[in-house]
Amino acid sequence: MKPPSFTAINYSLRPSKTIQRGLVFDGLRRLQDKLQWRNAAYIGFGSIWFTDFILAHKILGIKRMVSIEQNLIGFRRARFNRPYRFVEVKRGTSDVVLPSLLGQARFVNTPTLLWLDYDCEVKESIVEELRAVVAEAKDDSVILVTVDTSEKRYGANPRQILERLAELFGSRSTRHLTRSDVAGLQLSTTIGELLLTLLDNASRRASKPNPSIRAFHLPYQDKASMVTIGSVFPHEALTKEIRQSMLRRDWPGFVTEPIVAPHLTSKEVAVLQAAVPGRGNLTRSDVRELGFDLEEEQLRAFEEHYRHYPTFAQILS
Repeated sequence: MKPPSFTAINYSLRPSKTIQRGLVFDGLRRLQDKLQWRNAAYIGFGSIWFTDFILAHKILGIKRMVSIEQNLIGFRRARFNRPYRFVEVKRGTSDVVLPSLLGQARFVNTPTLLWLDYDCEVKESIVEELRAVVAEAKDDSVILVTVDTSEKRYGANPRQILERLAELFGSRSTRHLTRSDVAGLQLSTTIGELLLTLLDNASRRASKPNPSIRAFHLPYQDKASMVTIGSVFPHEALTKEIRQSMLRRDWPGFVTEPIVAPHLTSKEVAVLQAAVPGRGNLTRSDVRELGFDLEEEQLRAFEEHYRHYPTFAQILS
C-alpha cells in the first residue's frame, strides 16, 4: 500500500497551497451569507494537520465535521491530532465511507461542504466517486475536488496524455483538446475544466432540480502541479443570485494564471506587504530600493495573492 502523503509532505509549508486554501475560504465565506448553512456539515481529508477543518470552523462556524483517513497509523494520528472534540474521524477509503455516511439520517437533509483533497492524479475510481457524490448532493451543498495534475502522472508525452484524458473523461469531452492544452502548467487548467464539466454532467444525469454552478477553478504549484475545482448546488430561489456572484470580477474562486508562489523569507514578506497595495504595480527598481531583488514574475505573483501569502517561522526555545 502506498504510504500516506503526510509522511513525505508537510502540508503546512506549501505557500501556493496556502494561497489556494485562502481563496477557497474567501469564496465559501461569501456563499455562507447567501446559502442556508445553519446546520451544514464539513467532510474531507483532514490528515494529521486538519488545516482546512480549522478554517471551516473559525471562518464558517461549522461544528459538524468528519475526516476520512485510510491508513491505520494515519487514522490513529488523526484521532490524536483532531483540533476539536466534534471532529469525527472515520477510517476507510472515501468511496466506501462516503456512501454510508451521506446515507445516514443526520445527513439526509443537511447541506454538505465536501472537499475531496486527493494527493493523486485523476483515476477511474475518482471519476465514479465524483458522479456518486454529486447524485447525493443536497441543496446548498458545495463539492470541492483537488487532484495532482503533474504531466508524468498522465503520460510520457502529449499524445499519451491526451489519450489518458480521453479514457478518463470520454472522447466527447476531450476531442477539442490539442497538445498545447496538456503542456506544462496548462495541463492543470485543462484538467480543472474537465472536472468541472464532469460535475455539470453528473448533476444533469442525476436529474437535479437545480443545475450545479461552477464556483472554483484554482490551478497551483508547489512541488507538484495541482488543481482545485468546485461547484455549488444552491436551492432554486438562489440559483440566479449565486450565478451572478460567480460573474463578479472580485469573485476569488477563479484565477487567470496558475498560482506559483515565490519562496520568500519572513523579512521579505513583511517588507513587501507594507508596500502593497499601492497606486501601481511594484517594479524591480522598487524592490531594489527596499533592499533586495526579485524576478518580475515572482513580484507579480506576490502582488496578485499577497493577502493570502503565508509567513512561516521556526520557533527556537
